[in-house]
Amino acid sequence: MTTVLAIHIGPELAHAAVDRDGRIDLVAVGDDAVGMPVVIHLTEDGSVGVGGADPDSGGDDLAGEDLLAQLAETGTVRLGVRTLPGELVLAHLLAHVHAQCVRVLDGLPDRVVLVRTAGGPEEAVYAEAARRALMNEVTLVDETRAWAALAAHGPQGLHPELAGALGALFRQRHGDAPTGPLPIVTREDLGES
Repeated sequence: MTTVLAIHIGPELAHAAVDRDGRIDLVAVGDDAVGMPVVIHLTEDGSVGVGGADPDSGGDDLAGEDLLAQLAETGTVRLGVRTLPGELVLAHLLAHVHAQCVRVLDGLPDRVVLVRTAGGPEEAVYAEAARRALMNEVTLVDETRAWAALAAHGPQGLHPELAGALGALFRQRHGDAPTGPLPIVTREDLGES
């Protein structure tokens, strides 16, 4: 069977889910947690790290919505005295999440679906970041499409932060679902007067 991995870099946490052997599961990408904090570190020696807070690094951190807002607004991230290209920052985050998934799954997925955060970086930034992170066979899905697919085909009552990764897999299985308000059906539409 084909293994499909979905990765969503959200405003606060990154999540991943896998569709393998007909079953959809979340993948633990954080330190003993389902989600990994969307944080990037720049240490004094200039190296870039991702994940949870790194108070001993002596460098600068940038996290969550501030990070995604900078990526969307300028295509770059200002961290301390350095300006990093958006695709490099996103590549670090994607590579870390992907590596965690490979470790947990004990193998490479056949396909990867990246969820493009609404109001986040452009599609070209995601595509270049996936290339830099050495991820093969990547499909991009807009976050709203993933949410719609989860609402139409997935379980109810999930935490909203999980909707991107899980919804992308339901979209891969079932296709697009309506994203806007549903039309009003009248008696006339049903053939009644």
